[in-house]
Amino acid sequence: MKEFIQQNSDELWTFTILGTDCIVGVMAAASIWSTFVPLVITGFVITVVLLIIQLREYENGFDYAMKLE
Repeated sequence: MKEFIQQNSDELWTFTILGTDCIVGVMAAASIWSTFVPLVITGFVITVVLLIIQLREYENGFDYAMKLE
């Protein structure tokens, strides 16, 4: 049991360091994120809206083409 704990404590320590690095990184990036995330979300929303509009137009065009036949 003691060997097992000793063996795994190295991995645990590595994970702890990585976790701390991640937290520090996230906190450092928070100022960037506060401007970046809204831009990404806005871009995503605009893309989805445009895609829906395109699909509707395509659907209407398809219906129109079917009526012509």
